[in-house]
Amino acid sequence: MRSGLFDKVFVLAVVVLSIVGCAPTVQLTVYSEPPYATLYSTADGRRLGQAPFTAEIPFTEAETKQGHKRMGGVTARWQSGATASLPGITLSLNKGQQQSETVFRPDTPGRDLDVQYANQIRQQNINAALTVYQISAQQQLQQQQVRQRQAEIEAAQSAARSNSEKGVTCNSTSWGNGNVTTNCN
Repeated sequence: MRSGLFDKVFVLAVVVLSIVGCAPTVQLTVYSEPPYATLYSTADGRRLGQAPFTAEIPFTEAETKQGHKRMGGVTARWQSGATASLPGITLSLNKGQQQSETVFRPDTPGRDLDVQYANQIRQQNINAALTVYQISAQQQLQQQQVRQRQAEIEAAQSAARSNSEKGVTCNSTSWGNGNVTTNCN
């Protein structure tokens, strides 16, 4: 059973959201084939980044009512110097919040160079991911060793407290190599 306060807050939230509204966004990813071409805005020549390139595209209120947004195009430039363009991109709200376009390389000389470059980038990405994985595994092992050393120290300290109650004094020393030495009198 809901309280009256809950109902009032819910109604208030609905009213506020309907007044303020939420401008929808679409996540646009522009791919190139072969991958890793550099993308430029056809409107002003500004460098956008390397394909695949992803951007959050907000819709204005008018575009939201129309259900679509027309944008300028992109030009892809591959390592060989080959270029191809998408003259314009239309995003449609009824196609979902994640949309994509692909710029295809023209059938001109130098394709093998562009494919070779894409393969090199893929290999670099794989190597980087492996390095991150190895570093993460090393960090986890080091954390496990630290926890184990802390448990050994706590056990030694507990034994020392127990022995001190019996009139025995113990001192524990943790060495840098992971060993713990306990001396009791």
